[in-house]
Amino acid sequence: MTTHEAADGTLRELTPDEARALLDRQARRYLGMSGEEFLRRYRAGEFADCDTPDVSRVADAAGAGELVPVAGRHSSGSRP
Repeated sequence: MTTHEAADGTLRELTPDEARALLDRQARRYLGMSGEEFLRRYRAGEFADCDTPDVSRVADAAGAGELVPVAGRHSSGSRP
């Protein structure tokens, strides 16, 4: 289940399309790339050794959307 905290502090479940849109917004805001490009590069292992707050924020958004596994996201190796 993907949830998002609204400005008033309430949580609501996101649809898969909303989760992808959230990832796209976060990737564009923090990394200057689309969510699709982030996923491609993430799965290729390009961020394996990059532990910056911006990459972590976008990876967390992707993990929350169940688009990538959150556990072990900074370890090297192939991505699903």
